[in-house]
Amino acid sequence: MKNIYKLSFLLFFALILCASFNTIAFAQVGGASVQTNSATNISNYQATLNGYLSIPYINSYNYVYFQWGTTTSYGYQTQQLSLNNTGSFGHVISGLSSNNIYHFRAVAQGSFGTIYGQDMVFYTNQYNYYNDYNCTYHAYKLCQGNNVYWYNSCGTQQELFNSCVGGQFCQYGQCTSNYIINPVLPPVIPNIYNPYYKTACSSGSIYWYDSLGVVSGLYKSCNDNNSCTQDTCSANVCVNTLIPNCQINPPVNPPVNNCGNNLCESTLGETNTTCPIDCKINPATALLISFFSKTDSSSSQWQKTAQTMPNSNVYFMISLVNNSTTQIDNVTVSANIPNEIASLGNLKLNETAISGDIVSGINIGSIAPSTTKSITFEGKTQAISEASTKQATATSNVLGLINSDTISIDFAQGQSTGAVSDAVASSGFWEFLKQWYLWILGILVLVFLFIIVFKRFSSDS
Repeated sequence: MKNIYKLSFLLFFALILCASFNTIAFAQVGGASVQTNSATNISNYQATLNGYLSIPYINSYNYVYFQWGTTTSYGYQTQQLSLNNTGSFGHVISGLSSNNIYHFRAVAQGSFGTIYGQDMVFYTNQYNYYNDYNCTYHAYKLCQGNNVYWYNSCGTQQELFNSCVGGQFCQYGQCTSNYIINPVLPPVIPNIYNPYYKTACSSGSIYWYDSLGVVSGLYKSCNDNNSCTQDTCSANVCVNTLIPNCQINPPVNPPVNNCGNNLCESTLGETNTTCPIDCKINPATALLISFFSKTDSSSSQWQKTAQTMPNSNVYFMISLVNNSTTQIDNVTVSANIPNEIASLGNLKLNETAISGDIVSGINIGSIAPSTTKSITFEGKTQAISEASTKQATATSNVLGLINSDTISIDFAQGQSTGAVSDAVASSGFWEFLKQWYLWILGILVLVFLFIIVFKRFSSDS
């Protein structure tokens, strides 16, 4: 009788150990996954990358990190972090370039091998737009030295808009070769910041001063280009005093157009349209076009793939970057969208509504050097006869020079709620059975042994 009790106890203990080791081994095989989550705290020069590791067991030898770069080849890797259980992780990357698209994905390594999360993107020109809700993004431009910078409506300096080169100088937030007489001033924000609060004399000319008492731009130059006058400023007025017995220099002839000298001289009005001989465009590097999509209007993440079902909205964005030092004129943009998506509308250029048909093509005018223009529009899917994956293409055309980029769209027919519920229930039952079948088997064995012991005990009595 005692031997039977001992045998039952040993068998029960062995089953517990066997089931425990078997559960851990099973979870290690295909049970781990890593997910790339949206980037946060995006500024012009840094961002926080986020991920999530799911493992059905505790293991102190798991390492997580991120791969990132300007293409899907990445090229950069963050420091590896140890994560011994399921949870979120993140890493701050810095030293980024303003107005750039960055790709990234989460990576995990452990006894399960190396696994990768999906590729995602973020943009380094979104900080003020998404994080400073009380201020208007890109409200106006101001000069800082010989550079033009964007400012928001709260007076905060944002990213660089343009640098004045080729003999031009910065005045009233723009590059010019001549002094501006009647400037277009930015809006005044009451009780917050006024970049043009008053005028006063400084350095022999009249300058604007902001509401903080700092010089914000030239109001009027007292230099009359007359070598026989002494040019000064007094009491907010220019004073040009004649120098006695001075011979006035003859007028200087204005510069002439030198189109054909192999120099693209923007100060003389030369562009790829007015002087294509000098201002040549390299289609491979001058104009970069990128095409993205998303299906959630509230998401800030644009991607190269989209999954959609019948009667669903799809949102598109075309980004064009002028990487050259020459202004590019007459840029035409079009898009080829699969027939499953109709009712294209809500067409915007840099968040401003415009008219036109993106399929037949729209002319967005000129793109200044080192600047970006973005086109957004949306569509809605119709009935989908069969599941398929198709491509949409965005194309730019400048004087016959073509650039294009594509995205992939997965069209699904959808399925009924009942079918989905049945599939989920069936999947849940099999997952439960796989994880706990040894415990169930052990309990059945113990019940069987209990019956035998009970009968033996009854017969001995």
